[in-house]
Amino acid sequence: LPLLLLLLGQLSAAALVPGFRPPAVPLIVNSPYNSVWLAADRLTDTWSTHWSGPIKALFGAVRIDGKPYRFMGPDQSGPASMPALPQTNVTVEPTTTTFTFQQSGVQLQLQFVTPPYTNSSVHLPVTLLVFTLSSLDGQQHDLSLYYDNSAEHVVSNTLEEVTWNTFSRASGSGTAAIKGAFFGTTAQKIFGQGSDTINWGYQYTAVPDTADTTSTVCVAQDGRSAFAQGQPLPPVDTKKPRPCSDNWPVTAVEFAQIRVTAGLSATRMVAFAYNEVLSIEYFGTGLAPTWQAHYGNDTTQLLAAVLDQQGQAVLAQAAAYDAYLAQVLTAAGGDVYHTLTALSYRQTVGATVQVQAPPGFHGDWLFMKEISSDGDVSTVDVIFPASPLYLALNP
Repeated sequence: LPLLLLLLGQLSAAALVPGFRPPAVPLIVNSPYNSVWLAADRLTDTWSTHWSGPIKALFGAVRIDGKPYRFMGPDQSGPASMPALPQTNVTVEPTTTTFTFQQSGVQLQLQFVTPPYTNSSVHLPVTLLVFTLSSLDGQQHDLSLYYDNSAEHVVSNTLEEVTWNTFSRASGSGTAAIKGAFFGTTAQKIFGQGSDTINWGYQYTAVPDTADTTSTVCVAQDGRSAFAQGQPLPPVDTKKPRPCSDNWPVTAVEFAQIRVTAGLSATRMVAFAYNEVLSIEYFGTGLAPTWQAHYGNDTTQLLAAVLDQQGQAVLAQAAAYDAYLAQVLTAAGGDVYHTLTALSYRQTVGATVQVQAPPGFHGDWLFMKEISSDGDVSTVDVIFPASPLYLALNP
């Protein structure tokens, strides 16, 4: 796995334009609704947002030899305050965004990996967050990692009422043992939102079920404060349902007892998924995303399959696909063309949903959503600029 992760982070890196600064960095980009970006240079500068602007908060912190630092999300007030971990680099490949941080002899590499969407694959609504920790100075370091995401991912307005549950799933054939939690609005008014953000369906956060990993749902400030102070994460919050902005509930994860030294790195991962239930209304008929037919509309089954064997299948596919596109794009237009197209890949694919055809029809259908419009899809003005990519990739 360490060799695979090294490959994933470095494949075609030499072909990217050094120091390229994306206007917005893709983080979790799977569909027009599940589309989270960083509109800043550093991951600690501001909150991540939906492409249309509303905050969709992701937060991360690391404790290095007892001292906490945040590497994702802006500084918090009071006991949750932590200094920013210095970010040294960010690169954007077609399926993978990589942030690199260094502090006190330790390097943290955070990768957002979206499964590649090819002509032989199903469009999966999941992104892997892969954390790789290593010793830069050859010394032993004791580390812990913290991650959370808010319920903002399931609402169009933060006054909307949300609820949640935790889950666990035993390992099986081709699936890992996992645990985590999911958020959803109580109203679940499918296709009833009045904006470009979704307020139906369910957002899932999952991690491998290991003894040194804790998963909970808690008040954002409480979870971050507990980690900053070296305390256990709070128990699962039972004050539900409640408005999203009422003490900001988050799914929080801590990876404890991580030790790195010379030649010994450590990898941890979080899977972030969104089950939209129905993705498109086609002349009065709601169409379900294609992946549901492959996983029995069971999001935990999808997550357990993606996280099996530490996510090696997804990571290998992403690495190979990025390497293939690097060769093709560089040959077609050089380093600049490769760099720009690598950034536009997820923007294009992330504007698309793959759904099961309505009764009387066969196969899977693809729809591309307009941005900031009245909800039109698959219009000429979105198909035309996307057509070169799709004609080349033939998804």
